[in-house]
Amino acid sequence: MRLPTPTYLHLPIAVNPAGEKLSKQTYAPPLDPHRPIPALWQALTFLGQQPPTELQQAEPQALWEWAIAHWQAERIPARKKIVV
Repeated sequence: MRLPTPTYLHLPIAVNPAGEKLSKQTYAPPLDPHRPIPALWQALTFLGQQPPTELQQAEPQALWEWAIAHWQAERIPARKKIVV
């Protein structure tokens, strides 16, 4: 079976001020499953996607729909590590 070769994309690594990748091992705070919008908003901003401010008050479905419709890989920062 011949399948098309996927397109690959490198994403920046979120690190803490000490330069360590965010993880449970470096005591990164957990995401709040009851309030997903702030984390989704921050992730989209981190990836350079610039979601409109009115979506900060939206339901998760609306933010996901915007993200899918407006995704632009060329906006992703080229830096290998970004301190958050």
